[in-house]
Amino acid sequence: MHKHHHVEEKHIYNHEKKHKHEGGHEEIIKRKAIIATLISIPVVILSLKEFPYGNTLNLMLSTFIYLYGGTFFLKGFLEELKKKKPGMMTLVSLGISVSLNALLMKKALNGKTRHGR
Repeated sequence: MHKHHHVEEKHIYNHEKKHKHEGGHEEIIKRKAIIATLISIPVVILSLKEFPYGNTLNLMLSTFIYLYGGTFFLKGFLEELKKKKPGMMTLVSLGISVSLNALLMKKALNGKTRHGR
């Protein structure tokens, strides 16, 4: 009986430790989301007007946002892929990847698109 009590205490300790870790994880994600959102402001401004080296700067900032803010989703996507159960992480990863690739293609075409913009 004494041994069972010790195992139960250890389980409770590990459970609390896990929740503390998750709380820290949530704070990291929150901080990354705030920073990525703030960096998105100049990306939007650079997209609306022509600036010297604006496309290059936009690409650099967007790549930073993708890697810094998107890592959580990309890692989640890989986990979903391993389990062969696509979900929200797959959807978000696909969306951010398509967006960054569209920007890369625009840069590769020197800003020229079908509509000349």
